[in-house]
Formats: sequence, C-alpha cells, structure tokens
Amino acid sequence: MKHRIRPLLTLLLAGALGLVSGSCSKDPLADVPGGGSEGTGRTITATFDLTRDFQVGVDVKADGLEDVTTIKNLWVIQMAQDGSKLLQEPLYFTRVTFVEGRDWQVKFDLLEAPSKVVFVANTHDAAAYSELTLASTEADVAAVAREIATEADLTYNAVPMCGMWSGTPVIAVPGKVSMSSAASFVVFNLGANLPQGDSFEVATVQVRQVPAKMHYYRDDAGLNVYPYPELTADQMFDYPKELADNQQFAGGGISPDKLTFMWYLPENARGMGTASDQFRKTAETAPAGQADYCTYVEVYGRYFDASEPAGKQYLVTTYRLYLGANNKTDFNLLRNHEYTVNATLRGRNEVDMRVESVLNPANCYMVSEPSHEYTFNATIQGNGVLTPAPTRGSSMKITIVPDRMSPDGAMLLWETGEAGDVIEPGSVKLSDDKRYISFRTSATIGGNAVIAAMKNGQVIWSWHIWSTKYDPETSYDTYVTRTIDKPNYSSIPSREVRMMKVNLGATSLTSTPGDIGCYGLYYQWGRKDPFIGRASIGTANESTAFQDQTAKTTNAPGYEWKVGGYPAVATAITAPTTFINSNNSIGDWLTTAQYTGYDNLWGNPHEAMTNNLNPGPGFKSIYDPCPAGWRVPRADTWTMFTVSGVGVTRPEDINVTDFWEGGWYFYCTDTGSGPTAFYPAAGTRDWGTGKLYYTLVYGLCWSSSPNNFKASGVILGETMADPIRPFHGLSGNRFRYFENRASGNSVRCAREE
Repeated sequence: MKHRIRPLLTLLLAGALGLVSGSCSKDPLADVPGGGSEGTGRTITATFDLTRDFQVGVDVKADGLEDVTTIKNLWVIQMAQDGSKLLQEPLYFTRVTFVEGRDWQVKFDLLEAPSKVVFVANTHDAAAYSELTLASTEADVAAVAREIATEADLTYNAVPMCGMWSGTPVIAVPGKVSMSSAASFVVFNLGANLPQGDSFEVATVQVRQVPAKMHYYRDDAGLNVYPYPELTADQMFDYPKELADNQQFAGGGISPDKLTFMWYLPENARGMGTASDQFRKTAETAPAGQADYCTYVEVYGRYFDASEPAGKQYLVTTYRLYLGANNKTDFNLLRNHEYTVNATLRGRNEVDMRVESVLNPANCYMVSEPSHEYTFNATIQGNGVLTPAPTRGSSMKITIVPDRMSPDGAMLLWETGEAGDVIEPGSVKLSDDKRYISFRTSATIGGNAVIAAMKNGQVIWSWHIWSTKYDPETSYDTYVTRTIDKPNYSSIPSREVRMMKVNLGATSLTSTPGDIGCYGLYYQWGRKDPFIGRASIGTANESTAFQDQTAKTTNAPGYEWKVGGYPAVATAITAPTTFINSNNSIGDWLTTAQYTGYDNLWGNPHEAMTNNLNPGPGFKSIYDPCPAGWRVPRADTWTMFTVSGVGVTRPEDINVTDFWEGGWYFYCTDTGSGPTAFYPAAGTRDWGTGKLYYTLVYGLCWSSSPNNFKASGVILGETMADPIRPFHGLSGNRFRYFENRASGNSVRCAREE
C-alpha cells in the first residue's frame, strides 16, 4: 500500500495578506506596510484571487462526476492567532467570481490584526458556521461537520476543501493560501496470483466502517493526533456493495486481469496498530479500542481450493484489508491524501489473517468474538446443495433442491436469556442489496439465538446463531467404530469419525456430569431449527410445554414457543418456533403419506424397503442443523458404545467407565480404554405434547438415518444403550418413543468426510 499527498488548490490573496503561507502558521513579516506584525486593528477590504495549482484529472473517479477543482461557495473565519476567540463573525459567500487567468476572485472585509484565517469551501450550507460568536474558539470551528450517509454526500457539487493562513492582513502585499480536500481518496486494485488449479470468483467489493461525518476544517499541525474524529457506534456505516460481475481469477500464475475501484472517504485516523507483518493487519491488531472504527475493504466471493476433497472444494471466502499508510501498523485515512492499495490474492492461506471463512453457508453459525459484526449470505438455503431423492418407499420421492431466496427483511426471532444477552439489540440488518444479513454479538459470548430472513412479513428461512468459545476444529473426539456384520443389519465396516465434544447449542466447552450447559438444544428429526431445553438439571417432567421447566428465552412477538402447526416441510420453514407435534400412529411431524418421501431430510435415507440402515455416507442436506464443515452423524457412529456394537440391556455390556452419572462416559474406541466422551441423559421433548420428559433417566442423539418410519440414533439409559437402531430387543421400554421423528432430541455433530 502506498499513499501520496494530493496536489493543492492555491488561493492567491492579492493586496490583502502580509505573507505567503501554506496550511500551517508562519511568523509574519516585520516590515509589512500598514502597521507591521501587530497591525492597526482597523477594518480593511481584501481581494482574494483563487487559483488552481494541481493536476486536474489525477483523482477523477471512473464516473467523472466528482468536481475536485471548483470553489462554489466559501466561508471565511478570522480568529485570534492563538485560536482563543473570533475577531469577527464568520462570512459566507454563495458565489465566487471567475476571472480568466486567475480562476476565481472574492472580496471581503477583515480586521488588520494578528490573525488566523480559516477558509472552508463547498459546504453548500449557509448555516454551517452561523452559530459561532466572537467568544467561539478554533476548537468550535473545527467541530463543525457534515453528516455523511452516502459517498455522494462527499462529492456532490464539488468536494469540500479548507485552508488556513496565519499573519497580519495588510492592503498592499499579496499572498497565497493552500486549499486542500477535506476528504481522502482510495484507489483499490485487486489482482491474484493463485496456486495451480485454484480459482477465486469475486462477487462483491465493499468499503466498511466509514465515519458518518466529515469535519470541514482541521489544522494540518494536528494530523498526527488520533483517534480522530471522535466516533460512536451509531456514527459508522458501510458503503454499498459493488458487484464485480463475477470476475474470476484463475490459478497458475499472475492473473493478467485486475479490478479497480475508487472511493472518496471521510477522514478517519484511528492510530497505530501492533501487527508484525501485512498478514496480521486485522481487527485484532488495530489500535486499542478502535477495531470497530477502522475503515477496511471487504472482498467477498467463492474460492475453489483444488487441494480439498471433492464436494468441499468451493469455499465462501471473505478478505478484509484495513486501510492506512502502510500494510502493517497504520490505520489512518488522512484528509487530502490519496491511497493506492494493490492487493494480490495468493491463495486461501489460513496464515493470512485478512482471510475470514467462518460464515460459510450453513443453518448454524458459530460465533466467538464479543461485540463483533458477522455477515452471512441470506439468499442461500442451508448449505445450498441438492440432496438426491430416496430410493425406497412410496411414489412420492422428493429430491431436495435449494431455492435462491430474495428476502426483503431480517429479524431476530429469539435469543436465550434477556434481550441483548446474545445479539446486540437493533444490530440485525439486511444489506441494501438484500443479499446479506449482518448482526453483532453481545459483549459476552455464550448462548443461542435464531435470526430469520423475511419476505412480505413471513419467515422464509432462519439460522441458528451459536455463541460459544468452543472451537470444534481444535477440540474434538475421534471415534473408531466397530465393524457390524450381523443378521438383519447392513454390513458396516469400521471407520474413524471426528466428533464434537458437546451437543449442538451447548454453552459449556466440555461435556461433564451435572452441567446443564452441556445439554444443548433439541431438534425434531429432519428439521433445521432448534428448540430450547431445560432451565436446570432435574428429574421433574414438564407440566406445560415450554413453561415450567424450560430455560428463559426472549422471543419476538408472534414467534413465541408453541406446540401444533400443520404437518408439512413448508410449515417447518416458516414456523421455526412451532414444535410440530404428531397426530398419527407413526409419531412423525409429517403425515403418513409424506414421511418416506422425505427420508432424505438429513441426507442419509434408506436404500431399500427394509429396516437396514444406510451404510453409505449420504449427503449433508439443506435442512442439516450443524455448522459448516459438520453434519448430523451417520447411524453407525456409536457402534463402539457397546461391546457388541448393537443394543444391550445390561450395564456390563456397555463400553463405559465406572458408573452412571446422569449419563455415561463412553469409550471412543472398542478397546474399553483410552479417551472417553460424556453423553448426558438430556431427556426428550415428547413427540405428542412437546413437554420435557425423562431428564437424567434417558437421552438420545439423532443420526441422519431414518429407520423404517422412525429415525435412528444413540439411545442411553442407566441400564441400557442402543448405539445403532431403535427397537432392537428393547421395544418394551418407554424410551422407544424417543425415536419418533416428532420427538425433540439432542444432536452432536460429526465432521464432514
């Protein structure tokens, strides 16, 4: 990144001023006629010749509409040389006369006394300085600002400029005042030098965290003082996203193409950061307390990583480049400076701290930074991937094809605790182009929320926001499953599975006995949206659904927890806080006619008309509730939890450590030793009533596989465990109802293979 001082516009003060001056003060000449440096204190009439003195066209933006050379109106403010008071009321000129050979000319009266004279051009505001009095100071002059809501507010009808002269005005001697732009100018050149086989498709480029005000005047002597200006969160905004027409950079060397963008920006000097190199110039290394006020350019698009396995090569990627005078520590955009940013994308390098990919499309977004803004694509349903139709069952075999959404609004549907405990109030917003939803986390991390995209007042999709410091990329368990080759079962080989240590939505970082924070949220099989769980650990069943035992949430009006609803996939999408109870004999939230057609809701349907589980990997579907890179596990994931790999009814046949603790510590391999994973008996939300039942008695974690008209998962109790299939020798037990698809049970996510 480089920057240069923009050329200056010069005002020639003919017969008025006693010296030639730049923007900063110089000592007055002692031998000036008419009273010397002390002046006479009389009023004199001065004539100003305003002359351009810079290269026209150097800083003209692509559309050519900005006028950076013209003075169309002018404020003149004469104050004491120390800035302690005004010497006369500010003068405003709505017109400056054009004079051939000297450009513009203006006349006015001022006092012949030691002065600091401030000139402000192109405010187009006759009231800008009208409130100042003779008691006003230079600080009051500098405090006057223009509100900025769009870039056009900076450039419309000539760019604002300012200049300052210091000395004693006299009649006879001409002088000059250098006028400079009150804005900064950024040229952003984007190119690429990607690895062979990789590519990056640019979708949008956007300037973010722009001050919503611009001060007209600032003494150049104070340009090294920061942070400047003083800002609050509500005084920041983003420029609109600029579409890149899907410009694609191909790998294999330096791209011959590049994209160029240009912006005028308000001055924004935040100070010096702490990055050790250009790859670490991020919000984390910004000046202390200034991360949310530093202006940056955000490049958003889709990266194809040839080194990734098939099916996971396309990665939604965001590059953030913080602006300033260098690539490491400077976070300052100064007035009258032009900054040329030459950015070369060299790959999706995780060492490059400017690259952020945490919000790849999914139904759950894990967020870990307090008071931080996150953005996700609101046009994509789930992971945006097609799921093939089931091969068995009725004639209604549904291929799940994602739609491209066009929301017209966004809203927070619910969050745990009180309002503002998870999501900063008022921060959920749909972008101007109606493609992205952004939100800010609260000052404290820990909790859950659901944010929805709206269309004509109705939910068209919603996303779970999981606020947690838990990082499954660095903290996970590795399961080694058993080989299953038994009558009435599909042949299932052993494999390794990387699993999260906690249930989806848990507020704890690990899963341990007696901790309600590890229970997580509850899901009906095949649905993407979570339901809230218990307020505290206890065995009491709930007397009224979502009432006496349920944890506190704050819900938007009209989106309170309820039980009922019409049994259809569309209802599940538009009513994410409605627990769709079952009124049929199969215990599904869908109708009897629908259920086999939707065996693929979580991507791993039956392959034949049997109870055998699907031994194949299946597909992560658009209804999968897990974060990007993770999915609801396959049905064989827990086969090492018993000594046989299938359901058992004796504690000695369960592959666990010492004793029942309201859950089991299961061994992660079939050896009966080594690492363990704790699964709490988190109970269930009943498939017919939605009430919380059986906490500390039984629990189930869903798999992605249906099983006949039920669904499979690992079931656990004090005297039993069934890691692979419902009803295997256990049909007389009350927990058999857990496998009804309308039941609300836990999910623990597995890494996508």
